Amino acid sequence: MEISLQPEATRWLVPEDEPQYVHPVEKIRTRKWQIYDVIASFFATLSVILVLWFSLLVLDRGVPGEHLWMLNLVLFWAVIAYLAFPRLHQIVSTVYVPNYFIGRTRTADGILGDPINLAFNGTESHMHEVMQRAGWAKADPLTVHTAWKIVVASVLRRSYPSAPVSHLFLFGRQEDFAYEREVDGNPARRHHVRFWKVPEGWTLPGGISVDWLAAATYDRSVGFSLFTGQVTHKIDAHIDFERDYLIETILYGSPQVQVGVIERYFNAYHSRNGGGDTIKTDGDLPVLDVMTAVQAVSNHDQAEDEPHESHAEYMECAKGASPVPPHAQRELPPALIWLVALVMLARGISNLALSEFSFASVALSAAIDVILLALIILRQRWAWVFTLVIQSVVAVTLLGFAFSEESWALLQACFPVLLVFALSATSVRLWVSQGRKERYFKTS
Repeated sequence: MEISLQPEATRWLVPEDEPQYVHPVEKIRTRKWQIYDVIASFFATLSVILVLWFSLLVLDRGVPGEHLWMLNLVLFWAVIAYLAFPRLHQIVSTVYVPNYFIGRTRTADGILGDPINLAFNGTESHMHEVMQRAGWAKADPLTVHTAWKIVVASVLRRSYPSAPVSHLFLFGRQEDFAYEREVDGNPARRHHVRFWKVPEGWTLPGGISVDWLAAATYDRSVGFSLFTGQVTHKIDAHIDFERDYLIETILYGSPQVQVGVIERYFNAYHSRNGGGDTIKTDGDLPVLDVMTAVQAVSNHDQAEDEPHESHAEYMECAKGASPVPPHAQRELPPALIWLVALVMLARGISNLALSEFSFASVALSAAIDVILLALIILRQRWAWVFTLVIQSVVAVTLLGFAFSEESWALLQACFPVLLVFALSATSVRLWVSQGRKERYFKTS
């Protein structure tokens, strides 16, 4: 990118008098507040308070000499690492992480994720064709079918070269698709790249138009996240090597692909991604034109006299893959809704084990839980809000009882705390709001 010198006296004129600042003062609205956004934000904040309250009560019982003190310490770590820290990151990052393009993706918690280090020009079909010719496997969507395959592969230590990847967000949405290459049949080590279609009319800083942006990284092992303490994949710091490796595999499979580069698009820097892993880059942004390459190959294929399979079919047969049944591709509710179902089931079993509750009361409570959960799965927002209100009241009440050293109260409090935490997540709010017309607060 070069600085274009403007012709003299076109935009900035040489003033004859001393310049005066003349501009009407007005309040700029940075966003329109949706009613259900405000409701979700309130309960998301409340969930952090409830989780921290619960974790402090657990920590109080983790003092050496207390009953099951070691187990309570482990529980304290799990609550802080998997509940409190991620939600705190999400709330704080909503305020300070900009929502416009800065060359970085975001995690579901709102933390800065992997850098954008590739750009492409071409249609989606062109992208799939080139990636398949390069020997990469398209990552499966997370469905009932693929979730079961992950479980089987993990338990039986089988290779799963097209395992689903965790979602990263750009332009306010998750990746359109991802490709990967497993290393030596080891699920802990893999090359992977996520792709996002750029919005209509959007350009890179400097006015450069591209069709796709991508983030390529290499998972070197499994470890603990620096920011949350969660178990996660650890990426190799030198993301430029992964970027260059991806380009080389594409050129090997499709030599007609044209590669340009925006040199020093970013300043060379080192930072950390959403898992706390160090990342280093030279700041260059390669731009690959895959459209011409695919068209050239297609013209060559049409000139062949003998009938043959499409390359996509050949790649699938070569990998020994079987087509995923259509029913497996149906959209599933987010994972946290299934967590809600498990928590409700666990609470019912716990209530049956306690002498304080009769079978009739447990059955009635379980029936109400099932009805509300079904309505949430059916995207009924009023049921979602009603459940959040009820569970918040129950959580506050039980945590208050737990101050009196009542062990049963602390045990029972974990269920509504988990329910409020899960139901206030962004993924659940988006699920119940999908396809609905939003209402906004009127602001001046």
